[in-house]
Amino acid sequence: MCGIAGIFSPNNEKSPSEVLLSAMIQTIAHRGPDAQEIWINQGVGLAHARLSIIDLATSANQPMVDSDSGNVIVFNGEIYNYIELKNELIALGYIFQTKSDTEVILKAYNQWGVDCLNRFNGMWAIVLFDRKQNAVFCSRDRVGIKPFIYGVTAKNELVFASEAKAITQHFSEFNLVNQEFLQDFIERDFFACYKETFYKNLFNLLPGHYFFIKPGEIPKQIRYWAWTPKLDISHMNERDIQEKFEHLLTDAIKLRFRSDVPVGSCLSGGLDSGTIVGIASKLFDKRIHTFSCIYPNTPAFDESHYIHASVKKFNTIPQFVEPKHNDFISMMRDSVYEQDGPTGGPSILSQRAVMELASQNVKVVLDGQGADELLGGYHSYFRYSLLSQARDIRSNKNLSSVLNYWKSSAKIKKRFPTGTINILKSMALTQSPVSFYTRNRENTQLGYFQEYENDDLNTILLEHVFTNLTNLLHYEDRNSMRFSIESRLPFLDYRLVEFAFSLPAKYKIRGSTTKWLLHGLASSILPEEVLNRKDKMGFTTPAHQWFLQDENLAYFKGYLSEKNSLYQSLSSGMRDYLNNSFKLLSEHKHSSPEGAGDINALWRFFTANMWQESVAA
Repeated sequence: MCGIAGIFSPNNEKSPSEVLLSAMIQTIAHRGPDAQEIWINQGVGLAHARLSIIDLATSANQPMVDSDSGNVIVFNGEIYNYIELKNELIALGYIFQTKSDTEVILKAYNQWGVDCLNRFNGMWAIVLFDRKQNAVFCSRDRVGIKPFIYGVTAKNELVFASEAKAITQHFSEFNLVNQEFLQDFIERDFFACYKETFYKNLFNLLPGHYFFIKPGEIPKQIRYWAWTPKLDISHMNERDIQEKFEHLLTDAIKLRFRSDVPVGSCLSGGLDSGTIVGIASKLFDKRIHTFSCIYPNTPAFDESHYIHASVKKFNTIPQFVEPKHNDFISMMRDSVYEQDGPTGGPSILSQRAVMELASQNVKVVLDGQGADELLGGYHSYFRYSLLSQARDIRSNKNLSSVLNYWKSSAKIKKRFPTGTINILKSMALTQSPVSFYTRNRENTQLGYFQEYENDDLNTILLEHVFTNLTNLLHYEDRNSMRFSIESRLPFLDYRLVEFAFSLPAKYKIRGSTTKWLLHGLASSILPEEVLNRKDKMGFTTPAHQWFLQDENLAYFKGYLSEKNSLYQSLSSGMRDYLNNSFKLLSEHKHSSPEGAGDINALWRFFTANMWQESVAA
């Protein structure tokens, strides 16, 4: 994993500035501290900061020039199936000079052109200069694990980088706030799924897309991932489905342990990372480094008991961190800078602390990101499971469907009293067809998909994978790369994504069991107390306690003022909501977060102000 940057000029006779390219890549050198190099030709300049993971020799450094075609590449990410692709290309007559996955991309492009993307299993942002066509080919992985930011200057130059700061700090024309987009984020919490960014005239290359441009052309994003989510298990029984899921997840983990440097794993007290560690421990028959965030002095946020159970079961080499943000405001500002914008909640600080801890021991970690959205892991999904069952009642009009609903509702109510919906309300809510709710979804990858007919649960999961989850992927990339760590996500192997969305809702939530399919697999892997947990945390953070420090409360209260233009720009409803949340927070005196107001909404607003101040500075 690395950092990339570059310039593609409409004037072929003028080479981009070496000083400028060097400055751009140094801005994000934290992404690749092992080597920073640039390549310049007439009209094009490519820069790369390398974090050496596969093939540690200097011959694998980038920018890399292909010995056959003369094409040049800078690439951030990993192609996990590079060994299989390399063997296929060798059989076709290709000769390789390195053991890197980077060279495999170059040869694959020579052989298959743009279609090479559909052969890659990995995470990536690729920029390849096609020397013969005097064009630049740019692409991003299917679900957007790796970032790619770009813009077109007033001189019609394409500029791009892994992080916006590598552009905005050197091109003042892009260091402008996208005001309407910022306001929308504060009120609705989506940002990374869109082409637009917090910076005016800077754009995301959408996941699963590429563009191919010649000098002076404007980038036109084209989708290459021609996948259509649909239910398709007519040829499989329940045992077949369970076995295929286990095979795909196991293979995804195995591929993501391919590395020439040490690999570890994040470990929470839950199902997702615990299953990864359990499978990996069995696969490789060795002790795995694990990294966990704990809050022993704040029981409402502490998973120590469950983490220690998994550590003991899998005999890991554990490392723990307990964040203590005495300078809370300074830490928030640092995070805003690292993230190139405001963020959705304080849990980002717990994840950041885990990545910093991991950097002291390994270069690569696996993480369970994506499992909740893919397989139905959040308690809020119970509502959609019941709505899907209500639609079954409408379709089938039989007693069996009604009984299934009642049984599921009773189980949910017993475990989570607020998680259920009575049958009459469900029937009323399902009079209308299932629908997505994301605004402007045509500007996201979700715009290519249709709702599942009569299936609220799969519809909301599909929507969240391509909206909510993209925020989390953005945070994870910046948090990990801040400390030169490559984070790999087995649950987002594209084969698992496609398989999960071919399954009916009952394989995601069954009764009061979330992630039913994963739970079944984990039942033979995880400790009993982890498997049967009733609560759910994730990367939680006792931020309400940090906010409650007197000097911090006074500081943040200043943003909730009519004198603040960003505050004034919000809807009256949102202003009232923020004021009420801040009032509840200010009056809160307990260690538990219950009753402390909407911390995430306040966090979005406060970090948006901090970021806007940094742009104006």
